[in-house]
Amino acid sequence: MVKIISLTILVLALILLMGFIWRFIMTVQPQLKKLMAMSDILAREEAPIKEQVDRLNRQLTEKQAILERLHEQLQSDDNMTD
Repeated sequence: MVKIISLTILVLALILLMGFIWRFIMTVQPQLKKLMAMSDILAREEAPIKEQVDRLNRQLTEKQAILERLHEQLQSDDNMTD
């Protein structure tokens, strides 16, 4: 008799646990779909942004090199006038 009650309680506990798990999955699933959609959108937008950042970094490096050359040229001109 005790074994039957124990097994019944165990089966009911497992059914209850499965119900909680099912409810959790059903609650999380729409939010997970939204996150996956956002992830796809961000992945599509990432490539053009990276290209733009790379292009801007190249432009910045070129302009810094020009400024350094101008700075050196101004220093050499100052040294010649002294």
